[in-house]
Amino acid sequence: MLRRIVVDTNLLVPSLYRKTPLAERILSGEFLLCLCPEISDEVYQKIDYLESYLYQPTRNDTKALLRNDVIEIFKLLEAVAHNEKVYTSRCPPDYALSLKDPFDRCFLWTAYKTDAEYLLTGDGVLLAENTHHIARICRLNDFWGFIDHEKAE
Repeated sequence: MLRRIVVDTNLLVPSLYRKTPLAERILSGEFLLCLCPEISDEVYQKIDYLESYLYQPTRNDTKALLRNDVIEIFKLLEAVAHNEKVYTSRCPPDYALSLKDPFDRCFLWTAYKTDAEYLLTGDGVLLAENTHHIARICRLNDFWGFIDHEKAE
């Protein structure tokens, strides 16, 4: 079974633009990206917003993608999530009310509904949410450490 992950859009969108190891390993099928409508909506907004910041190819940066390429890649990831049954319903308005930001709630909801193993984020509020009955919530660098440790066992 594929390792299910939820990725905060602040990590996911830059990763797609730059084709970082996270994006490459999601696209290779090593990780299964779990999604919900709120996450998808935010991804499309951030693709547009971050285009001018993230697409700045230089002679040394041959990996940078164009906006339309990133959109096509994300559409493919959405299709995979639907096909693999890890594209969940919208987050109920009364879910995890202790979190003020509704986008933070949707990440927890998606992790819970899809049985994700990890929720990757840099958001301090989400990182502090260690009492929730869901995936391991961690920073990207910690995630790579966990993955390396699991491979070594």
